[in-house]
Amino acid sequence: MPARAARSLESPLPPISGGSDSGATGDGQRARPGSNGIPRKDPHKMWGGPASGRATCERCGERIERGLEFELEFSSAATVFLHEHCFFVWDRERRQGAS
Repeated sequence: MPARAARSLESPLPPISGGSDSGATGDGQRARPGSNGIPRKDPHKMWGGPASGRATCERCGERIERGLEFELEFSSAATVFLHEHCFFVWDRERRQGAS
């Protein structure tokens, strides 16, 4: 089974785009060593939706158990999951680094 199809079976909810900037996971997440490996370029595809409880945040290393989770696909071999708050921190940091 293709990897994309396997991921879609993990959650009974369809992926959605968008979300809020409420910071539902709070400000407690800290970047773990090596999280600079998250690409700074725009992802090819991105989904956001209710946390499945199965993914681990690439930025802070904690399981994404509640709130929103973001799935960023940079290539067929590089997919990253982030808490809602971690996504916005990553996005701000990469945009500031590009200017």
